[in-house]
Amino acid sequence: SLHNGHMPADAEDNGAPSKAGVTHKQFKNRYFEYTGEWKGGHRHGKGKLVFASGGYIEGTFRNGEICGPGFREWANGDAYSGNFEMGERHGAGIMTYADGGQFEGTFALNKRAGPNCALTMADGSEYRGDFFDDKMHGDGVMVYANGTRYEGQWEKGEMHGVGMLRQPDGTETQGTWCRGKLVQQAEDPTPG
Repeated sequence: SLHNGHMPADAEDNGAPSKAGVTHKQFKNRYFEYTGEWKGGHRHGKGKLVFASGGYIEGTFRNGEICGPGFREWANGDAYSGNFEMGERHGAGIMTYADGGQFEGTFALNKRAGPNCALTMADGSEYRGDFFDDKMHGDGVMVYANGTRYEGQWEKGEMHGVGMLRQPDGTETQGTWCRGKLVQQAEDPTPG
């Protein structure tokens, strides 16, 4: 974290004491500008941290780090609204990407993780299912922009395990996938 949440020596301090040892301060240095509450020399309480490189974080800070519900916008236009823990995206949230994509689900230490997540990609492809370590992982359904649909198991962002691929023309392929490639096609149970 920036300066471990402590007020840097070169910061301007124009705070006035308030309830329970919390002061309201505004300061600026070459890395960021912070406006909000302080306690014991740390960002603590409601505040907004604006980065010199662009973007900002707004919410409730605890011992120098944003915790609980908040909002962050990056210089590239990506934005996150949701829960934070010790400065990291953690818990339920919505990440909106500058390219038009969006993720809605849970985060674990800044990475997309958990069941029942929804990802819409910039090209219009949509995934609903499990995430782990920032990748599609577990059970999920992907509907690609061209209409192709895969329903089945995923591993590290690729089709991996048992699944069914349905092409836009209705052709279906059921089988076992390994790292995105069909390795064993299921037999057609319909007698010929």
